[in-house]
Amino acid sequence: MSIADYLAVERNQTELWIKLFSRLVNTITDGRPEVRHASLRTLTFCMTSCGEKFDIDSWSALINQVLLPALQNIDNQAGKAESEPNAVTETSQTDVSSRKQVQIMVHHSRNTAAKQWSETRSLTIESVSRVIKEHGSKTLKAVQTFEELCSKFMKFVYHSVQTRTAEICKSSVRYLLEMLNTCEEPALTIIWDGSWGVWRTIADGAHTATLTDNNTIMMLVEGLTELYKNRQDIFSQSDVIQMIELAHKLLRCPTAMDVIMHPSSIQKACLVLISTISSYSEETYDHVFEELSSLLPSRSDIDEQLEVQEREKYAKNLPPPKSLHPPVKLAIAVQKELVECIVNAPDNVQKKLYHRLVGVLGTMMLTKYIIFRRVDPSSKSMRNASPPFFYPLWKSTIKLFESVISNSSKHFDKESDEETVNQMWFDFCQAIETFLFPSATGDASELENHKNANSDDDSDESDDELGEDEEIQLVHLIEKHALPHCRAASGQVKRRILSILERATRTSPKPIAAESLKCLFRLSQEASEHCSVSGEESDHLVEIGQYVIPMLLDRCSEILRNFLREDQRTGLMPLPRYRREEVLNVLQELRSSKVHHSLFSKCSAQSETAQTRLTDAIVSGPKGMIVRLFPILCEFVTTSDNNMKTVLLDMFRTMSSELGLSASTDSQ
Repeated sequence: MSIADYLAVERNQTELWIKLFSRLVNTITDGRPEVRHASLRTLTFCMTSCGEKFDIDSWSALINQVLLPALQNIDNQAGKAESEPNAVTETSQTDVSSRKQVQIMVHHSRNTAAKQWSETRSLTIESVSRVIKEHGSKTLKAVQTFEELCSKFMKFVYHSVQTRTAEICKSSVRYLLEMLNTCEEPALTIIWDGSWGVWRTIADGAHTATLTDNNTIMMLVEGLTELYKNRQDIFSQSDVIQMIELAHKLLRCPTAMDVIMHPSSIQKACLVLISTISSYSEETYDHVFEELSSLLPSRSDIDEQLEVQEREKYAKNLPPPKSLHPPVKLAIAVQKELVECIVNAPDNVQKKLYHRLVGVLGTMMLTKYIIFRRVDPSSKSMRNASPPFFYPLWKSTIKLFESVISNSSKHFDKESDEETVNQMWFDFCQAIETFLFPSATGDASELENHKNANSDDDSDESDDELGEDEEIQLVHLIEKHALPHCRAASGQVKRRILSILERATRTSPKPIAAESLKCLFRLSQEASEHCSVSGEESDHLVEIGQYVIPMLLDRCSEILRNFLREDQRTGLMPLPRYRREEVLNVLQELRSSKVHHSLFSKCSAQSETAQTRLTDAIVSGPKGMIVRLFPILCEFVTTSDNNMKTVLLDMFRTMSSELGLSASTDSQ
């Protein structure tokens, strides 16, 4: 280094530089690691600090006579040592005075020649990368053999990472990323193309568990994310696809999966990488969608699990409970990234992927009905089984489903192709119906009995954050986001969406039954308010109202008649409380309902009162629903429920007012 300082002051000392560096190259392959490492560091320092003194001819000579031979010699010597990876080495130090040989103990991380040469490889990668990074954009880029140096260097790095040692892989990742962030042409293209082989080797090593260093994998994933942000211009579509493939392997590698808490740091980093590159192009969104959805439980896996649990429900000596993959918390994180990618995508991408996204979320909602049972093999009945446990992915799915519909619905009412719109909403209806009305296997009722027994530790959403029952969330989703934005759909689609609410009213005593009925009444009220307003939105809401009114009349009539029939059959024995509350809910909603007369004239319920002697102003007035149901309401005069009596009294007074017999009403 002292000689280098002297030569740096002088001019035209190329031959002396060559002689100096050649002596260093001779010791770079010394059998003693400390000697060759000192030579490498000295060579690197001299070239980086004095490189500005070299002209094109000097650099050309240094590349041909120093750097290229150094790479070749180190690669050869390291390869020989790596062919015998278990050969243990010992270092000795001779005491000149005593002439006694003292054995020095070597740490296990350096106790073989292969491990010592791994350190040398790592140091070589650091050294050469510093030279390229410091002078590759200066005089060095004009040297004819510079491209050859970059190519040989990338081959050296590739050969080095084949050892799968954490030290070499970590150095390769670090210094390649540094070079790519700073280098220019012609080095940039060569390093960029060669880096993919290095990264694929590292990903394969992580995938096969031959590379288990968490820091190396994290450095690679986070480094690629930052590289994409800083140098997006160097990425092509094929590069982005390769990035997704790398993330695929690293996200599923044993180092990322064999942890207590999911998602692990590697998994989080991979999801961030996938999300970051998703916006590269429309084609990229397709690949990202396929990648993220492949991480979630498939429909076949869910159906198989449902079949197994149905088949084994009453079996004895059940095997250990099966589980879906991936772990719930990872699946929740993947779902969130998937939805955010699509929701934030351009409009045409959202429209293109909407069907598939709703299909995926609809399938994930089915996980509500998967029950894993733990059974004592020695027990003779299922009564001795411990409480079932669940796969609560569906909790986050419902909230994300609402986000998808509310953000994507803006496209529905702008779409001119009715067939496309109808298909969109049929996907929506199928997902909702699958969740709310599962097949009658008994699992749904068992889930209701034990839903609170499952720990919320497996879900990112707490009860306080949800704020309401998940099924009621879907009812509000239909009311607030689906129906207002389905005006471009056909009447068949609108009736199917409303039929979900009508069908949900039949699930009493579940709270969704009462809420669904209230929702239908709110829709009729909203339609009535828009009857006197002109406009496309008002016409749509009025159309919804003309479908709702017949549904309400039929459903209310059915609830009231069934109650009367069963109440008469049971005699003095009162019906269950939930049945009385259901009827009371109907009566209260009827009492407060007000329907615009034009709705009755448009809906199919008009024909039912064609033979009535009452005027159209009464039958189709604001309280027309009470008038039409008056014969059934009269049957309730025999009820013993005081709450019902109070509501019925108000309704009869209303009826009297409608008939013009309200003279005595005020005095009462």
